[in-house]
Formats: sequence, structure tokens, C-alpha cells
Amino acid sequence: MPIKVIRCRIRFYISIALMFTLSAISFMSVAAREEETLGDDAFLNFMADSFQVFRFPLLTLIIDYLHFEDEGFFVLALMLNVLFYASLIEIMISLISAQKRF
Repeated sequence: MPIKVIRCRIRFYISIALMFTLSAISFMSVAAREEETLGDDAFLNFMADSFQVFRFPLLTLIIDYLHFEDEGFFVLALMLNVLFYASLIEIMISLISAQKRF
């Protein structure tokens, strides 16, 4: 396998891990805010507010529209959102690095 393909895969896996971590932290921060146990931590309040971004493509458009109540579908859609954002990050990095070469 060429080195370039291996680097792209590693970048993609790192972006998946990063997006999954941020999504999980924001999900837990929203749960803590709803139970009023979050406190005054600025980072966790920011992460709770940013959950709307992490749930955008699938959860906002599909679940809110069709009124799904299944937790399993919610988690699956959240993971698909993570893959979506990781793919966007990889595409942007590839475009920026290709543009720098020219």
C-alpha cells in the first residue's frame, strides 16, 4: 500500500475518534444539564450547547421530523453523524493539501 493511502486512513481514523469523543462529551453534557448537575463549568456548558451541531444532519432532519422515540436509532444516527463529520474533515484536509501542492 502506498504511504499516501496509509496516511489518509490514519487521518480518517483520528478524525473519527476525535468526532466520537466530542460527540460523546457533548451528549453527556446535555444529559447532565437536563438533570441540573452540570454546574458552572464553561467547557461542559459549551459542549452541551454544541450538541445541536453534532446532531445536525440525521437527528435534526429525520428524528425530529418523523418523531422517532427509539434510543437505538438515536445512537445509530449519532454514530452516522460522526462518520459524516469525519468524512467532511478528511475531504477538507485532502483539498487543502492538494491545493498547497499547486
